[in-house]
Amino acid sequence: MNYEIEIYTEKGPRKDNQDRIVAKILDEGYVAASIADGVGGNVHGDYAAEYANELFLDLIYSSKKRRLSQIFLEINKIVSNKANNNPEFKGMLTTLSSCVIGPKKLWFSHVGDTRIYVLNSTGVKRITEDHSEAYKLIREGKLKEEDLEFYPRKNVLTDAIGLERTPTIQSGTYSLSKNDVVLLTSDGVHGVVDDNVLNEIFEKSKSLLDLKKNLIKEIKISNPADNYSFILVKALQ
Repeated sequence: MNYEIEIYTEKGPRKDNQDRIVAKILDEGYVAASIADGVGGNVHGDYAAEYANELFLDLIYSSKKRRLSQIFLEINKIVSNKANNNPEFKGMLTTLSSCVIGPKKLWFSHVGDTRIYVLNSTGVKRITEDHSEAYKLIREGKLKEEDLEFYPRKNVLTDAIGLERTPTIQSGTYSLSKNDVVLLTSDGVHGVVDDNVLNEIFEKSKSLLDLKKNLIKEIKISNPADNYSFILVKALQ
């Protein structure tokens, strides 16, 4: 099975880029893809993001029969232990949204507010739920999504990789059809490009490379305030 993959990361207006992305075709004909965003304001967030992605790939290769949720628990334990045992890394945290993509199925695990989507002719399907204070209130019916941009604590996370406690891990599978595109984004992307605009971009794009270029263009004209990164994967059936 062959795949088309496009990746992009940019620090935007920030001094440093704490986003980290990785996408790799596995020997078995699947793709492992992962996006991590070091938690802003915390020390070594960039390292935590890089480390979490590296651990994901290493554990996918060495633990092929383990569930992704178990792999995420191991990643959290390793990152947390490194932070606790090394004063210079104390407090480091990161989001992590990772998946294994096959021709007909997607397996995923997720912590934080990076996201995984599936794009196709029926529209945009958001696979993951943000682990943030704002989206917790939305799920509880205490905040409307259209009011999100005015919520003062919209970037406060409720879960992240590197916590001493066990974080909430969202895991699952999603059936894929021909021409489906899997998209992983950092909050610098979906913070300025909503699902409706994303769908419009997908519909007008004639190829995966065209989709990449159009998405970058939309992000840049939307005055991003953060690092912005994404991964696009499509199975060539």
